[in-house]
Amino acid sequence: IDFLSGLLMWATPQQHRGEEKTVADALAFGVDQLRGSMDNQPALHARLLYMLGKMYSQRRERERARSLYEESYALLKGDRGADPGLLADVAYGIAAQLADADSRPRSLALVEEAMHLYGDRASQAERRIHAWRLKAIRLNQDGQVERAIAENRAALASALERLGPDNA
Repeated sequence: IDFLSGLLMWATPQQHRGEEKTVADALAFGVDQLRGSMDNQPALHARLLYMLGKMYSQRRERERARSLYEESYALLKGDRGADPGLLADVAYGIAAQLADADSRPRSLALVEEAMHLYGDRASQAERRIHAWRLKAIRLNQDGQVERAIAENRAALASALERLGPDNA
């Protein structure tokens, strides 16, 4: 809460002689603040890096998003007690940023990891389906069309089963 409060307070015009700060400015400030802090709280640090990565991803700034996701992933992988749902989200986040041909094998491996971590928990069904669809996209990009079609069918069947026909 202190981090988010500090970030929002930093962005106010009172902190900058009336000058308005943009979301991009606030994100960059937040990243700078995180880089040298929270070493004693790796789980929280990883969650905040993931949150900022998601913001950059939404802004279509893939390299910045990927960098933050990678930092978060490294922290989570080093923590035996890491939240598997967060680790799955971060793995999926990295996979989604890896669109170039050289990165497809890693993207597929990260999607597989995310799907495994999401498991069959109902609360993670929608995220698992998104990961499944990304897997099909990467397979298709890799020229594995038949396998991609099979994965898409499996994702659709899972969506129908878990979410119902009105939500699939």
